[in-house]
Amino acid sequence: MVVVARLPFSSRQQRNQAEKKRRDTLNNFITELGSLVPMVSASPKKLDKTSVLRLAAAYLRVHQTLAKTKEEYHRLSIPIKWCQLILDVSLILTVTIL
Repeated sequence: MVVVARLPFSSRQQRNQAEKKRRDTLNNFITELGSLVPMVSASPKKLDKTSVLRLAAAYLRVHQTLAKTKEEYHRLSIPIKWCQLILDVSLILTVTIL
């Protein structure tokens, strides 16, 4: 049995290997992000990375806007409920006084 000692990678090979690992990691995260965005995951064809990132950003902007709108609605709905309650009470008082 002959054992062949591995020579260490040259610095160029090490850089190439590190760059390949970085690209693979980036591609895996873009694929994962695409699976979380309905517009991407429902697409019948494979989208390029830029499209995945663009659609993910749009999806997040829509959700951020909806969250702000929902928060604004809840902030305003309390005074509206109080106004409705005051009107109901005043209507009851007006009817009972008459």
